[in-house]
Parts: sequence; structure tokens; C-alpha cells
Amino acid sequence: MSAPILPATITEWDKIDHFEPSEFQGKLHLLDHRVPYVIDKLRKRIGGRLVPSPVGGAIAREGKKHKSSQHYANPQQGIYSTAIDLMSPDIDLFTVFREAQEMSEIGGIGLYPDWNPFPGVHIDLRLRKPGGAPAIWMAKKVIDDKGGSKQVYVGIDWDYINQRAIV
Repeated sequence: MSAPILPATITEWDKIDHFEPSEFQGKLHLLDHRVPYVIDKLRKRIGGRLVPSPVGGAIAREGKKHKSSQHYANPQQGIYSTAIDLMSPDIDLFTVFREAQEMSEIGGIGLYPDWNPFPGVHIDLRLRKPGGAPAIWMAKKVIDDKGGSKQVYVGIDWDYINQRAIV
């Protein structure tokens, strides 16, 4: 029998070295309690900062679940967000990606090289695919005919990422 999924409000913060409860936009009651431990472990592995994205919904979203998103939470039904979007101010996305792939707890890795002010990474705790590989993707910023931009989801394109590298 698996352990119950509980909110991150039960997190033992004295065991978390690199994050504080205040960084989670007041959404700890919507976040799966395992997420702070996993991202703290990732932070230790990469040797540089990861910070929760300040964008609304980067930590948890309430409402009707999108078919593929791990961000949605419905505490009344015991469903908590198993995803978080982080920004990487001083470590390249390749290092974050490589270390996240090595962590069996991480089942989804998305790279966002066009985020501001720093590149971003989505981390989630979904079950890995058969064979042990995480789900991976990235988003590219594309400009439309009217000069506006949007994110388009594609496979990992290291040339694109390297062209935007800060570090």
C-alpha cells in the first residue's frame, strides 16, 4: 500500500536546505508534500540556485484538471499538485535536465529557455514511462504574423537552448 498523498503544509522544513515556505506563493495547501523534498534534492545535485517561478499557477492551480497537467489540485478530493515550475538563475538548463533525469522521483521534465528573467524548468512527480524514462519536452517562443509571441511545445532542441543560454 502506498503512502497517502498529503499537502506540503506538513513538510518538515528543517529537513529542507534550499527553500523556505514563503517561496511557494501561499500554495503549500495545494502542493503534494513530496515536491519540496524532491526539488531540494535536485537543488543539492546541481550546485546552484533554483527558485519557484513567480508566475501564477507555477506551483499549483485549482479548478478543472487539464488532461496532461500535473499542476492541478483539488484538496477536497485529496488531489494535490505534483508539479512545480522553477527558474534557474545561475545553472544552465543542460545541467538541471541531466541531474533531473537521474532522479527516479522525477517523472516529467520540461525546459523553458525563453522565460524571463531566467530560463525555467518544469518538474513533476508523475510515474515514469515503462523503461524508466521521464516525459520530456521544451517550449520554444515563436512570433506570429502580427508580432505577438506564444510558446510551442516540441522535443528538446539543444541548439535552440544554447542560443539563449545566460550562463
